Amino acid sequence: YIGDGSEWREAIRDLLQAERFELVIPCDERTLLPLHRHREEFTALSRLAIPDDLALEVFFDKHKTRELARSLGVPVPAGRLIAEGDTASGLMAEAGLPMALKPAQSYVAQRLYSRQRVEIVDTPEALAKVLAHISYGSHFFEAFFAGQGVGVSVLANRGKILQGFEHHRVHEAGGSSYYRVSAAQTPSLADAVSKMIAAVNYSGIAMFEFRVNHND
Repeated sequence: YIGDGSEWREAIRDLLQAERFELVIPCDERTLLPLHRHREEFTALSRLAIPDDLALEVFFDKHKTRELARSLGVPVPAGRLIAEGDTASGLMAEAGLPMALKPAQSYVAQRLYSRQRVEIVDTPEALAKVLAHISYGSHFFEAFFAGQGVGVSVLANRGKILQGFEHHRVHEAGGSSYYRVSAAQTPSLADAVSKMIAAVNYSGIAMFEFRVNHND
């Protein structure tokens, strides 16, 4: 999907008309976002397994997800959107070091071929360097929280969870996990997910990620 997506749209339209698929299931953001962008056109040809407008607005924007969690009493690290005029010393006064600088969205429809990266900085010099190259209003900062990555996957219908599954990251590299194990559901995490699912009346499958410090 490049530019206005005209070539991609034509190819998908021809495929759906030829094969008459009953359901289209995108497997990542790079296919989900274009389908959402042209939802009306493709809905006439097949059912699309994609969230509704509200869910996409909230859950595909890390800052909005964070703000929803905070409003529901789900603990989040100190942080906020980065504004013009913010300095390294000012952000350190709010969140300390190390610090995570995150794009609100990993992918945007205009640049699906390029994933925006999360930066973890641990020195004033590194923080100032990253600040000089990010877009104000589209990135936010968070205090770094040490702990184990935990995922909670759910199947939901109209804001109610039908099934849930929890996994724990065992080994991580570069912020990604390559070995995970299933685990009994943690009541506090299940409750947090339930609140967020209900808040947007979500239907479909979703996976929520947490960082848990088992020593606290």
